[in-house]
Amino acid sequence: MNTPRTEGPLSPELAASWRELVENTAALPGVAGAFFFNTRSGGPGLEFVAGEVAADTAEHQELAAWVQANLSGEKTSPEHGGREVLAETVLGPRGEIMGLFGIVAAQPHEPWMASHLGLTRKLMEKDLVSVHLESKAEEAVFLRAVMDNVTQAFLVIQDGVIQYFNSSLEQLTGYTSEEILNQPFAQFLHPEDRQATLERHQQRVAGQRPSEAHDMRIITKRGNSLWVIATASLFTWRGVPSAMVMLTDISERKRAEASLRQAEQKYRELFINAPVAIFRSTPQGRFISVNPAYARIAGYDSPEQMLGSITDIASQMYVDPARRDEYKSRLENDGTVENFEVLLKRRDGVQYWASMTTRATRGQDGEILSYDGFLMDVTEEKEHQALMRDSHAELERQVTARTRQLSEANQALTELNTQMSSFLSSASHELRTPLTSVLGFAKVVRKTFARHFLSLAQHDPKLVERAATIDANLDVIGQEGERLTRLVNDLLDMNKIEAGSMSWRDQELDAHGLLLAAAASVQGRFHAAPEVSLVTDFAEDLPALCADPDRITQVLVNLLDNAVKFTRQGQVTMSAKKDGQGHLEIRVIDQGPGIPEQHRDLVFDKFFQSHGSPDPNRFSPDTYANKPKGTGLGLAICRRIVSHYQGSIHVEPGPGGLGACFVVVLPGLGPR
Repeated sequence: MNTPRTEGPLSPELAASWRELVENTAALPGVAGAFFFNTRSGGPGLEFVAGEVAADTAEHQELAAWVQANLSGEKTSPEHGGREVLAETVLGPRGEIMGLFGIVAAQPHEPWMASHLGLTRKLMEKDLVSVHLESKAEEAVFLRAVMDNVTQAFLVIQDGVIQYFNSSLEQLTGYTSEEILNQPFAQFLHPEDRQATLERHQQRVAGQRPSEAHDMRIITKRGNSLWVIATASLFTWRGVPSAMVMLTDISERKRAEASLRQAEQKYRELFINAPVAIFRSTPQGRFISVNPAYARIAGYDSPEQMLGSITDIASQMYVDPARRDEYKSRLENDGTVENFEVLLKRRDGVQYWASMTTRATRGQDGEILSYDGFLMDVTEEKEHQALMRDSHAELERQVTARTRQLSEANQALTELNTQMSSFLSSASHELRTPLTSVLGFAKVVRKTFARHFLSLAQHDPKLVERAATIDANLDVIGQEGERLTRLVNDLLDMNKIEAGSMSWRDQELDAHGLLLAAAASVQGRFHAAPEVSLVTDFAEDLPALCADPDRITQVLVNLLDNAVKFTRQGQVTMSAKKDGQGHLEIRVIDQGPGIPEQHRDLVFDKFFQSHGSPDPNRFSPDTYANKPKGTGLGLAICRRIVSHYQGSIHVEPGPGGLGACFVVVLPGLGPR
């Protein structure tokens, strides 16, 4: 007998549910295959098959025709104007046992009732002769096992009360069978979905055709709401009008949809509130979407106004439309463009610089669908760059001019320094000749005066006094002549060192003997100051030196001469030892007023002379003033000589913070 049909395919949700049901059924023990037969397809055909049933397309067609021709067990149902096909076991066209169950309705708008689920169990070929239909009890056990092993929840509702359900409903809700059976179905529905579900049921009863499936929420035993997709149909069961409902858990899908909505909302908020312009445009030159920031930059009141006004991006927005072609070419070739700087114009014609970063979005065929990117107004940055370029150019011009001036000044100073060096050398040599004569004649006069005139004046007190004055004056001439000689020598030495013309006669030196010779050469100064004594303290393992003995002696004599000059009374100590690096360390310590901390580096500069405040408890106020003034070159020469030998010289406070301690360190060659 032919089955009434309704035309059209299943909805995606319903199709997915039936497909899963077929696959799960085919996987049950003892089941060879399963299939789904839909009379709505427009002709005999199996929409979903699984297991051994799916092996042959020709077999599908044969099986579909057989199923339609052998549906039996029909029974008129006046309440629904149709007929009922109960679940039954039949012998298939090839001798296999087939379980069929489904509803065939006379009403064409009931799609589920025109669908069938089948499964097969194969018997051994030798047993086919004796195959008989199973009893109804065995058939019920078999079909119950099928229903309990599918993931969808099936339930039958009569007068709003649940009369039948499979185990999947227990797993879905968390309720036990006792808590579900004979309970109103509405109590398991979310309060907000009860009215809509009732209205859909009433529409079915009234012969209307609501959508096959709809989303709703059920309440689990824990009190949580769970999203399901529900499909329902009307049929007669045990002589009572009933509703068959299938529920599929879609909570994961709903969570994914919620996450997608949240992501879309975040993107929308970002799109609207972004401080940079965001856009999507077509390759043909129209905007698909722009955010408010872009509308503001382009001079429009709203994105909608901008979308409606711009019909050709190249001509309406580009100062040079050819740049648009360059922009499109790069997107076509590379797929992306980063920091594309271009001069654009606003709605009022005012020009501005923009930087665009864009990605080309392509369809499945590889054609570009849209340009997606963002834009920043970089006008101020461009103006700053131009200002920086102008400033840099001006600075380079000034630097060039200043360099030229400095070069000219340096050349002039070099020439002046050369002339000064030449003058100092010439003048010093010229001064030495008369100075030597003056000193020589001063000594001769003093000796002659003492030999011939002092003896004649011994009996006249006035002559004795005058003779003493003359002798003192001659002594002053000699001292000042010697000071002038030292000044000339210092000037010559400094000039030679700075000019690089100093001759260095380096040789291996015995440090111990060099120190003793330096101490001996200043004995005359200490004899002239009997209240000051010289103390030496030299270690035995002093390293040898490689240096000019005259220059090292010049350093030591200068330090000792300064020490005795600024020590009113007490002692001057010269010590020497080998430091931890094998270098010679020499210390010259005086008991003078010391050197203020702020002057300890300056005393080694040319022509600098310290005038610190002496301790009033130890020295008179004129301690510095009463000392002979030097040239201010001695310590500067000392530093130049020591530095020439990669050594170092510095000054620090003496022991107990009294006096000054000059420390000289010279590289050694090892102990002798």
